[in-house]
This record gives sequence, C-alpha cells and structure tokens, in this order.
Amino acid sequence: MQTRVYTLLQSLDKAIHQGVFWRLPAGSRVPCLNMLSVLTTLLEIAMALRHMHSMQLVHCDLKPGNVLLKSSLTDARRFTTKLCDFGLVKFRYESVDFTEQIRRSTFTGTVTHSPPEMLQGDPNPDYAYDVYAFGILMWEIVSLTPVYAGLSERQVAQQVVYNNMRPTFPKRMNPEYVALAKQCWATDPKERPPIAKVVHGISRMLMALRDASSPPWQRQPATGS
Repeated sequence: MQTRVYTLLQSLDKAIHQGVFWRLPAGSRVPCLNMLSVLTTLLEIAMALRHMHSMQLVHCDLKPGNVLLKSSLTDARRFTTKLCDFGLVKFRYESVDFTEQIRRSTFTGTVTHSPPEMLQGDPNPDYAYDVYAFGILMWEIVSLTPVYAGLSERQVAQQVVYNNMRPTFPKRMNPEYVALAKQCWATDPKERPPIAKVVHGISRMLMALRDASSPPWQRQPATGS
C-alpha cells in the first residue's frame, strides 16, 4: 500500500473528502470509520482551541479548511494537525458589527460553521462561537459529504437561525460522540460546554477505544476507592 505523504499545504477539508478517515478492514469489502484517527485529530484541534481560549482569544472561523496536516513519521496517522488562518481572531467580547457585515454581504466568516447568535449579528465574540463550530466539525469529519450540501449560504443561515437546523448523524454512530457534538452546537450558547470539557470528553472516548482494542494485559487498570 502506498504511504500517503502530508505537507502543511494539505488541509483537513481535503483529507476528509479523500476518505482519509475511512479504512478497509482485513477480509472485508465494506469500509468503516477509523475512529482512533478521528478522535486523535479532534483532540488535537480541541487542545489548540483550549490554548487560544486560555489567552482570551476566539478563532471565529473554525472549519476543516482552516486545519492543516503536517507530515509525521512517528504518528500512526502519518500526520498531525495545525490550526491556521487567524485572520478573524478576536479578543473575547471584542465589539464586532456582524449585523452590518451580513447586511452588506461582506460577512467573512463561514456560514455553515457559524452559530445562530453570530448569524443574527451578536457583536460580542465568545468562546461558544468556536465550540459550536467544533460540533459541526465533529459531524463533518465522519462524513464524506460537505455540511448542508445543496443549500445556499442564505438558506443555511435562515434554517439554522429560524428552524434550528443541524446535520444528522448516522444511526450507528457512538451515542457519546453524537451527544457531545449536539451539546457543542446547542442553540443557547450557555448550554455549550467549555472547550476544556470537550477536550475531556474526547480524551475519555479515545482512552476507552484504545483500551478496547488492546490486549487485556495492556489495558488501563480500573481505579476504585
């Protein structure tokens, strides 16, 4: 099998739609998600956001196209992720007139990954902006289809704001994974978890997956009182 080589010019968006997070199990003709790679990648992105939020910064445009892949011979995925494109970064609660941007069609964010309050012109960027976008990214990374495919930006904005539209996960997805994504894209910003809790949730799923796939003698011992 040819080894895929990544550079800083390869975006997560391209990798998703090339099927990088899907694999063909031995003896099977049906590809399945490589959840170990999915969760590891999401954890790196969440940790990058956690670092930004610790400095009172909001990215404001988190999406797969703004995550780059860097080659790594020591990582099982053959890459690590780097968050990029900080052109829309704002200090938390920095006053921004999104309403005027939207009215003049000069809105420079990404509508598909923008929370309802941002689309409605909330002038005070908060960490919940990034958490919402992360929830959408959680759906996108396990799908081969662009989010809200076939809808215009105006249609997406209207459906998200007025009809609470969100992507639909496949029925076979891990319920804990789906629940975390839905918490992240909650309509009320106050109901979205802080990024530190998102990091914790993904770390817990990743550890459980690693334990389940390792021999019994290599698993983490249970801790009791």
